[in-house]
Amino acid sequence: MSQSTSPRTGFQGAIGSLPLVDLLQVWAVNGFSGLVVVTSQGRTGHLYFVEGAIVHAEVDEVVGEQAVHAIVAWPAGAFELHPNTVTLHRTIQKSVSHLLLEAHREIDEQRRDLVANMDAKVEAREMELRQGMEAALEQERQRLRRQGVSEDDINRRLVALEAQKNSEFQAQLSAFRRQAEEERLAAENNLKTMQQEFQASLARANEDRQQVLNDSRRREEELRGQL
Repeated sequence: MSQSTSPRTGFQGAIGSLPLVDLLQVWAVNGFSGLVVVTSQGRTGHLYFVEGAIVHAEVDEVVGEQAVHAIVAWPAGAFELHPNTVTLHRTIQKSVSHLLLEAHREIDEQRRDLVANMDAKVEAREMELRQGMEAALEQERQRLRRQGVSEDDINRRLVALEAQKNSEFQAQLSAFRRQAEEERLAAENNLKTMQQEFQASLARANEDRQQVLNDSRRREEELRGQL
């Protein structure tokens, strides 16, 4: 459990118009020290900063870098800033930029896994429906046998029943595939949006760092010129 040395009061804001990755960069550049509480869809995450660096994060039972990855993946939510709130935990040693780069790579992996998971989901549903159709045919065969129907007649009846069941099977499978594809596209679009936000945020951070370096060099040259 994290420990704090200031009351839980501070600024509040919403995440959405400005991505959380941008806010993290702002807090890092400004050297923020304190606690950021992020909430989204009933979940709460905690990010502890010391002079612009995230030193500890936790969400649910996850702590450290993986907690940061989980929190920045939330598409929307709200945050509270609690300046000068500290923790004794130190589960993160990497810079904010490094953490965001890793989160970006993780999103790439999630996009690849998404396609594989959806394919496996469709295959499992297809097997379930096929097994159900075969079970229905066998149940009908046994029922006709108990009634004393000849095997030739049973086979003729089952041909018609199989055609009916196969048509139902194809319709159900097609509907499931469409639903799975819609879910996959929606999830992939969300991941794509997150990835684009990450890329834009990292690009802005690189531009800001380059601007700081340029300003530093310019001031150094001005000072040299005055000597």
